[in-house]
Amino acid sequence: MCEDGYFPEDETYSVGCVPSCLIDGCKTGCYTPDECGYCDEKGYRSDCLGCAEGYIPQGYLKCVKFNESDVKSCQEYTTQHNFSITINDVSQTLTLTPDKQEMSINTCSKRLSIQQPYAPGYWIKVTTKKTQYVAIETEKHYDSVSIEFIDTQGNAYGEDTVFVISNCPTIKKITEGQAQECIEDNDNLSQFVKLSRIVLQLTENIPYYLFVHKPFGIHFTTNVPILFTPIVHPCSYVYSVVNWPEVATSGFTTVVNTAHGIKSSSACTITEQIGLWYFLQGADRNVLISTCNSISDYYTALHLIKVPANGNVKPTIDCSYNTKNHPTNAVCERYDVKGCPEPGSHHASMMVTLSSQYDYFIFASVITDNSAAFNLTITTLCPYNCGGNGVCDKVSQTCICNDGYVLKQDSCSLCGNGKKDEGEECENISGDNYTDPNCDYSTCSCEDGYIPLTINGLTYCAVPTCGNGKINDYEECDGGEGCQHCVCVEGYRPYESPRIYCLSNKCGNNILDKGEECDGGEGCYECECQAGWFEAHSVGCQRVRRSIVSLIIFVGGIIIWIIIWLLLLIGFVSRYIFLNKLIISEQQKDERILIESTVIKFNKDGAQYIDVHKPNALFAFESSEILFSDCQNHVEVDEDTKTVIRVTNKKNEPIRFIFHGGDYLKYTISFVPAILSVHNARTS
Repeated sequence: MCEDGYFPEDETYSVGCVPSCLIDGCKTGCYTPDECGYCDEKGYRSDCLGCAEGYIPQGYLKCVKFNESDVKSCQEYTTQHNFSITINDVSQTLTLTPDKQEMSINTCSKRLSIQQPYAPGYWIKVTTKKTQYVAIETEKHYDSVSIEFIDTQGNAYGEDTVFVISNCPTIKKITEGQAQECIEDNDNLSQFVKLSRIVLQLTENIPYYLFVHKPFGIHFTTNVPILFTPIVHPCSYVYSVVNWPEVATSGFTTVVNTAHGIKSSSACTITEQIGLWYFLQGADRNVLISTCNSISDYYTALHLIKVPANGNVKPTIDCSYNTKNHPTNAVCERYDVKGCPEPGSHHASMMVTLSSQYDYFIFASVITDNSAAFNLTITTLCPYNCGGNGVCDKVSQTCICNDGYVLKQDSCSLCGNGKKDEGEECENISGDNYTDPNCDYSTCSCEDGYIPLTINGLTYCAVPTCGNGKINDYEECDGGEGCQHCVCVEGYRPYESPRIYCLSNKCGNNILDKGEECDGGEGCYECECQAGWFEAHSVGCQRVRRSIVSLIIFVGGIIIWIIIWLLLLIGFVSRYIFLNKLIISEQQKDERILIESTVIKFNKDGAQYIDVHKPNALFAFESSEILFSDCQNHVEVDEDTKTVIRVTNKKNEPIRFIFHGGDYLKYTISFVPAILSVHNARTS
């Protein structure tokens, strides 16, 4: 979405944003909304800051050809059309029709080009039979409520007109020497209300000339009614109402824009100033009226005028300066052009005491004729005259209270002075560190539903049932530890289901403090072991009682002791068996060694001869001869030699082999082992 003044370059796809450019003669395109750097000079200046010679603005950023011969001076216009009106005691309406507008020059209008101040419009001669204020308005009178309502809609409203009051010049060109005498002008009533209004004091029998035109030299296309109304004073005709509820709460704040203001005198000064009028109904209050809280610094003035109280504004009220020739019942209560605390500020501020016997008008104005916009604020000070127990200090803008009274809520009161006075239900007593939660210390009264009760010599606010030793409705406790007037004091809190006493705030620190069964562990709530759980002298609770746990530990210890002795017995028996087996094994080993070192003689009885040089189905030797390769089969005397004999079992069952050695004359042959069992299909 594009910002204000920009639109999508491609409206179909809303792609890219380019600035609006209403200047027809712009050749390079606008670099910002409706601002161009170079124009084609056909009706425009090359810098695009105005129309070229021979052209005048007619519409926003529109330049059209212009013929100076078409211009009519004020005198020529009034002679030709004779628009004039004489003000008397009643309102009059003059309707302007498009066919009566003529191109004219007006150097006083702020809505025309300075270089080319030409526009089609109307000249109206205005006179009055007596010196008086006159309101000149487009269409009809709009009060401040109507204008505010239209502004809240945020849409432009009404025929956009411009009013200029001046003399009637004879000039038709800006180059001519006669100057136009500017008296007053007005563009809009507000930001969105485009209608015009001038309120001015006219002197009897002196002609004034009203020039009516549209901004940027645009032509009128419809009839325009102009209302002329004689009024007593602007304060009772063009004013805004200031509401007390707003003043007394958040304070009244508004922007005074002199572009929408009026020229007016007041009971404080006969000199007219530009500003806006406000009405404030009288009340016995102290108020601060100020323009100090403004962004820009202007020479502002504040006029405070009082009139006899009536409750509303009558159109006959006259806020004029009181003179012998013009007596009024309006009194200047205060006039200030300074008073702001900021050094060098030119804004005004005043603190005044109002009275319900009067109504008040406030005129916020600027001393100079320059346009200005500043903030006007109205707030209350020292409400109700400090409660009658002090004085409102204009320097500090607060109450200075009498002895024994304290400043409370911008007023002086006995409540809060640190001692319980007559009529007070409770008080923040000096030296008492207890804060009563059921006492409203701003009024020194008990909260709704509570009454002052004295328990153990102390009086605080409590429910009526407090002190009976029972837990009743709205009681956190009743007389126990940490309990004060049925409320748990600092350092304690109520149980979920209230009890006579309170729960210490130490509960929950995960430390087992005095009086706690537990603190935050399993089965623990509000530092007590819950049903089915038992105290364990730790932050948590246990499922069984401690006595049962002790019994279980005792029985378990006995069982463990028995198991240990059984294990020792089993170990001893196992060791005994192991040692016996070891002894037997050693004995068998010794026997085997004995057997293996013995030469077993061969006994032929029952034996069967098998020739080992030939294959057989029972066994097979690796070699059919015993060969000693270490000595190449030459064994020396007194030397031992050995060799390895390998035999293979060919049967499907183990075969036991016995090797028979022998003692011979020259040598002894023995086998180790002498007895050998060989499994089937194995070689040993």
